[in-house]
Amino acid sequence: MDSELQKTLNGIKCSNIKNREKEIQYFRTRYLSLFESFVYFILDKNLTSFLGLQSKLADESDEMSKVLIEKVFNGLCNELADKHESLPQLCFISTQNGQVQEMLNQALELLEKKDIRVYLLSAYASIGVGQNLQHKMSEKEKALAFNIAMPEVQRNDERMNQIDLGGMYLGDVTNIMTNLTDFKLSSDILKFVTGLEYLQDANEIGPFEVKRQMKAIQNRSPYCSHPKHTKSIPVSYTRAIIQALGRMNRTFNKVRRPLILAHSNVIKNIKYIHKDKMLFSPEFNSLMKKVDSENNILQQDYDTNVVKNNLTAYSYRDVNQLVHRLSSDEKFAEEYQKIRKLVLKYPTISNDDLKLLQSTSKRCLQYLPNSDRSISYCVDCGSINRGEIDFSSTIDFKEKTSLCVSEQESGLDILMNYKGLKQFFDSNGYATEWVPNENILNPIQYINLYRGILGEIAGKYIFEDVFGNQLRNFEKLGNNELFDYKIENNNVAIDFKNWNPSHLEDRKNALLKVQKKLNILENNENKKWRAIIINIIGENYSPVTITNDGKIMEVSALVDFNCQNSLTSEDKKLIGEFLIGN
Repeated sequence: MDSELQKTLNGIKCSNIKNREKEIQYFRTRYLSLFESFVYFILDKNLTSFLGLQSKLADESDEMSKVLIEKVFNGLCNELADKHESLPQLCFISTQNGQVQEMLNQALELLEKKDIRVYLLSAYASIGVGQNLQHKMSEKEKALAFNIAMPEVQRNDERMNQIDLGGMYLGDVTNIMTNLTDFKLSSDILKFVTGLEYLQDANEIGPFEVKRQMKAIQNRSPYCSHPKHTKSIPVSYTRAIIQALGRMNRTFNKVRRPLILAHSNVIKNIKYIHKDKMLFSPEFNSLMKKVDSENNILQQDYDTNVVKNNLTAYSYRDVNQLVHRLSSDEKFAEEYQKIRKLVLKYPTISNDDLKLLQSTSKRCLQYLPNSDRSISYCVDCGSINRGEIDFSSTIDFKEKTSLCVSEQESGLDILMNYKGLKQFFDSNGYATEWVPNENILNPIQYINLYRGILGEIAGKYIFEDVFGNQLRNFEKLGNNELFDYKIENNNVAIDFKNWNPSHLEDRKNALLKVQKKLNILENNENKKWRAIIINIIGENYSPVTITNDGKIMEVSALVDFNCQNSLTSEDKKLIGEFLIGN
């Protein structure tokens, strides 16, 4: 038999040469586990009926060869069965011809009419709730049966004359998530991706696990492990086992020692999905005795780090959707500005207020739950531009840094010391401080929305106070997000930056970006423009600079960390001259 098995295993085509040994070992274990159940069944003459269930039906393939299975079963019967009795029969129950119940009836007739023991081999998906696996007791079974009926049960109840399966073999359940072997666009691919989306929406997996699975699809790697530490997968796995065992409880007659056998993966993956163990059948409870008691109850609580990663990822998605349509869709542009002002009003927010805000749309409003009411936190990040934020501190980013989210890091506490600015914020409903609350900005909201709008509004107020020029918004849709404001009569664009002290950017690249925006603006307006790039708060003073072509001015800071005016009289003179075109 060993040579037959090895020959069959050698015929299995593996999609990944590197993983061939691992794949072949899995198939070997699956075959041997099934064959072991044959041995137990054949040796125990009191097991008149037995059901073997697997995820895959026996067929012509080497992965679950019907020919090999039948040959092994018959060989074991010849070696182990009582020669004075009829040999047990292996009956394959398949959905291929759509006649499952008829096949079951034919197999069970061997028991009822000929007293021949039967091993029914099928798949979890093939024998459903509607199929009857109980059968009328044979004369031999009447002597073996143990009746569990209550006294009030009527003697003419047909279940009194029937008997349940004597035992069951539970193979590994492998179809919880779609198994991909073909990576062309297909229903399997769509089911798999949809399954990932459902798991993420339920906060059972995070964005990095989704990326890992999607990368496996792109790399055509069919044996990428399924997501771990989820609730839905063990629940689905366990339900498949519970439903299978339920097929042993249809009558009032049992064999005295029912036998439950299970693949090792079944023991690894099943869990109590409810704390009340009385809700489960004796068969399932008996099986659970083999499971590590410290890990046998499904965790009901979500991983808060996964929740935070997902909420941040959703904001990253939403911000990108809005930004990419700012210059082409007026509704998106209006929504973007509305959201920015909302986060400026609510850097922290109560559950009730958040629910009210989200009643019309949740876009970009994925605040983080803040059970300890903190007003600051730090988180690991890679590339902010790619949305690489990880609260679990388990992702090894190529360039790992720490991002701190707080009132102090944003510069709000400094800016509120500028004369009249706090009153201006109060009058417009903007937060003048971060107060402890049930929810707090996520990193993407903070970086991409909050810091920007804080810099724009505070910068506009301070600039107008210092220079007396009124700054206006750009009206044309195509000019959205090129620059913050304009001094219309002088064709000067103003862009405020709320950089943190550690901000580093190659000056040449930064100027190229500004020049590119100027080119777009000039093309949209059909006239020449100049631009001033102004950082709001700066620690170290640097003189105002102007590019050689006189088109771009750089201001390192409007105020210092004490909120004192950073501009010298010479700086103010240069800026004034630039504004009027001198």
